[in-house]
Amino acid sequence: MKARFCLVVLLLCAAIASAGESPTQTVRLTPRWKKGEKLRYEMHKSRQRLEDGKKPLGYGGRTDVDIEVLEARAGGFLIAWTYGESQLDDSRLAGEPMLRAIADIVKGRPILLELDADASLMGVRNWQELRSTFMQALELVLSEMAKAKEDPATIALLRTQLRSMLSTKQQIEILGTMEAGIFFLVPGMEFEGGEPIEVETEIANPFGGSPFPATERFELETVDAKRGVAKVKRVRTAEPEAATRRLGKIVEDMAGKAGKGPRPGDKMPKVLLFEDAGEFVVNLSTGWIESLKHTRTVKMEGGSQVDLISFTRKRP
Repeated sequence: MKARFCLVVLLLCAAIASAGESPTQTVRLTPRWKKGEKLRYEMHKSRQRLEDGKKPLGYGGRTDVDIEVLEARAGGFLIAWTYGESQLDDSRLAGEPMLRAIADIVKGRPILLELDADASLMGVRNWQELRSTFMQALELVLSEMAKAKEDPATIALLRTQLRSMLSTKQQIEILGTMEAGIFFLVPGMEFEGGEPIEVETEIANPFGGSPFPATERFELETVDAKRGVAKVKRVRTAEPEAATRRLGKIVEDMAGKAGKGPRPGDKMPKVLLFEDAGEFVVNLSTGWIESLKHTRTVKMEGGSQVDLISFTRKRP
């Protein structure tokens, strides 16, 4: 009886271990993508903002994203990234004409992503078309502000500021690949014996100017041989003092363009935390993402904001 009990325990332990083994050898998440492949994912995005003494604000929505491999060669890939129909989590916002119109502008317009052989994002081939799409969305927002009788000087200033954010290829690529940049972070990586990968890096500044210096860590958490997937965790943290300075400069520049100098006693709230954290499940045989969940958390004196994005592969 005792021997039989021990055997059952050993088999149970083996089953649990095989469900998510700690990696002990080299694991390559090689993208083995073929021309003509088409995949669909459900993307969910949400934002939660909390300010001291105020009711939390938040919203979220879901959008299908279609991915098609247009080119697959030794040097890399050309990927068509296309947003589908969007659905807001809050039904009260679903009927907002401006939100629906902006979603319709973006819907069905492929963004052509150029990736190297390791799936690192190199650029956007049709960035000029993407800039035109962004401009249409911008003018739509400004026209709605005009209909709402907003101050014309404020609208003109906002137009100038936002157009400056869309003035260069680099800025268009940063703004146009925020979701895709997260999606393609992990495919192509290689882990030696479960050792984490740690690097000094930067967080791109969507307003232009200096990026935010940061440290980044990728860790291969488990390899599930039965399911044929690997789970990778990623944490990237900006240096708080540098982030405070960068954000302060952005606010100062915008106030200057508006003709408003700092008031006596004005001080940029200190950044307490600026962190990206993600969990990626990758198919070992293909290198495609099966699912991912990623958050950006910014905590400052007086409030915080958490942006969440997730992708889940949809199969017929």
